Amino acid sequence: MVADLKFIRSFFDNYLVRRATEDNFHKYEIGEYYPHLVGVCPLKAYYTYKIGPYISDRGVRFVNAGIIYHEFILEGYRQMGYKIEVPFEYHLTPNVRVRGRVDALGFGHIVEVKTVSRLPSEPYFNHLLQVSIYAKALGVDEVVFHYILRNDMRYRLIRWEFDESVYKQAVKRILSLHEALVSGVLPKPDPQIPTECTDCPFRDRCPLVNR
Repeated sequence: MVADLKFIRSFFDNYLVRRATEDNFHKYEIGEYYPHLVGVCPLKAYYTYKIGPYISDRGVRFVNAGIIYHEFILEGYRQMGYKIEVPFEYHLTPNVRVRGRVDALGFGHIVEVKTVSRLPSEPYFNHLLQVSIYAKALGVDEVVFHYILRNDMRYRLIRWEFDESVYKQAVKRILSLHEALVSGVLPKPDPQIPTECTDCPFRDRCPLVNR
């Protein structure tokens, strides 16, 4: 019997998309926000809530690589005695709450695992915005970033001490997003990294790209 390569390719193309987009945790309802959106472009976050989360073809590959590495690395932390994928909910105001899951928690600190194309010498600022919410919600002052290269699994560990000023910036971004969603007024695009525009599924709606 000859292998049906067309069928196999079709199956795995669909499987990769399905695996990357399966998400029973994030509901994207106005008033409930997620730390992973704090550091992204506000316009992208806005459309994620208004239209729904979309992932580009390149994003599908990156998300799946991240899933594989996360599961592998977090199992190591679990074996060290950390609690992994710890859920939390934190109210910023009576009408605005933040939900999330911390990658690993234990021994007085949070661990945040990030797959990257280049190992940084210090944490990326959009990642600091994200983890500042975790730290504040859980009352933890120390974060360890576990950066891992998606092409060869080299990694770098970076410590970060909670900074109230970073947290205040994160809160400001969440409340601004909430105000934009409630009012229907589009926020200004503010990409944090160049590839955020390159891979954005809402490029056709962005004034930065289409001016």
